[in-house]
Amino acid sequence: MNKKSHKRGTAERRPTKRSTSRTTKKTRKNTQNKPSTVVLREHSGVITPDIAREVLEGIDTTQATKIDYAKHITPFTDFGNRVGWNSHVYRTYKQWLVEHSNVSASTQRKRLVVARVFLRELHYLGILTKDITVGTSSIPTHNKHLRVGLSQREQKKVASFLRSLGNSKEDARLKAILSLALLHGLRGIELVRLEVRHFDPAGILHVQQKGSRDTEPMVLNRKARIAINDHVATSGLKDGALFPSHSQRTTSKGRHMTTDGMRRIIQQCLIESGVSEKSAGEVTAEREGRVKYRKPRTAPRANRRVSAHGIRHGHISSLARAFKGDLLKVGKLSRHKSISSVRRYTTAVELEGLEKESEQVFEGLNF
Repeated sequence: MNKKSHKRGTAERRPTKRSTSRTTKKTRKNTQNKPSTVVLREHSGVITPDIAREVLEGIDTTQATKIDYAKHITPFTDFGNRVGWNSHVYRTYKQWLVEHSNVSASTQRKRLVVARVFLRELHYLGILTKDITVGTSSIPTHNKHLRVGLSQREQKKVASFLRSLGNSKEDARLKAILSLALLHGLRGIELVRLEVRHFDPAGILHVQQKGSRDTEPMVLNRKARIAINDHVATSGLKDGALFPSHSQRTTSKGRHMTTDGMRRIIQQCLIESGVSEKSAGEVTAEREGRVKYRKPRTAPRANRRVSAHGIRHGHISSLARAFKGDLLKVGKLSRHKSISSVRRYTTAVELEGLEKESEQVFEGLNF
């Protein structure tokens, strides 16, 4: 009897243990879904602009990238100080960028990347108690990226505008910049990083690609080589930045210009050549006297807005047509590391061809 009662008692106690274990797991699961407070050591839970600049200065990257990061980090630090630095602040910031931010999709992705780099650096320094970026994906791209960019007719309009320029230092610099953008599709960041030592007058340019510290040689088009030679001779450059800033600020003059500065130079050229119209912000800046644009020298007036990066889109699309969708050749000349990125351009060109063929198929149907 004692053995049976002992066994019965043991059997009766087992469900209680399983029930307790099940309750513990349920409680643990509910706790994981709740945002926990992330400790900001020594900073009272607030990240000031001075702290943000100090953190960004310690990141192992180029100075131009640090300046670019500093421009995009302020919205995130303001957001974190407002909602609180909990374990879900990065994920919440991503949702806020997509749903409530009034910036473009590319800027949304850039700001999220900067926020991730910033948070991981805080964790590395011990300011954050854990890495809260783990498990959150980036903002996906969309089909808006499938654009052709500048057409060949628009590229010729820009070239015609450049031929009408004089021989001043500003004009020589503009011709050199646009020759590299039109003939080689250089990105803004690649143009900004160029130095005089990267240019070989024989016709070789060593380009530091996006996301890389090393330079790779590129054979220059004859017209681009002549434009760069004229720019170096006119400006009297011996070393340093190939396209130094002409800003009146003592801290910027003669140094590498920022990517924003390069974008404004290219954008102004597109507007003056009649390829692109001004954005609402540029119209306001011109009205307030902060920016002055010369009247476009060609007609008719542009009827669309073209970004500075649209020159690169047009360059790669022209390559895709010339090489008939050969991904390896287009990727090598456009300095793309991923074939999937090149496929976006070849897909857009293929769609153009399919549309023309479909029109010929149904050409006999008249309404």
